[in-house]
Amino acid sequence: MARRRWLWLGLAVLLIAAAGVGFLAFRLDAEPKSDCQVVRELIAYNKSQTDKFNENLLNPEYQSTVAEYQPWADRLREFASQINDPALKERVDRFAEGADRMVDLVRQGESGQLTPQDPLAPLPTEPYREVAEPMYAELQALDTACPAG
Repeated sequence: MARRRWLWLGLAVLLIAAAGVGFLAFRLDAEPKSDCQVVRELIAYNKSQTDKFNENLLNPEYQSTVAEYQPWADRLREFASQINDPALKERVDRFAEGADRMVDLVRQGESGQLTPQDPLAPLPTEPYREVAEPMYAELQALDTACPAG
């Protein structure tokens, strides 16, 4: 009886080891992504998030939150960490830094720091534009450097 149990245990260990070796062989055989593939993924991800953010802004009751924007900025940093080409990395880093600044603006908005003293005055848009315009320029440059195929 004990011998049979050891046989099954040995077989299970062997199957797990074989699966692990197969997985490693598959992962090592997979081609790494090129920098432009990463840039295209960043552009697609950013577009999906921008569409989501813009859809929310159509609701007059909507209030941006750091909890929504922080994962976006964090994901852009992940993309930046995958880039090796110095010129592309510099652009992606600047784009991700802009996202970090946007999160800071949202944080300031949550805390009321951007709310005007006069309740009838419109919310200031200048700080957002100062962050968004350079980000857009970087995104355009990345799109030119790594055109969609």
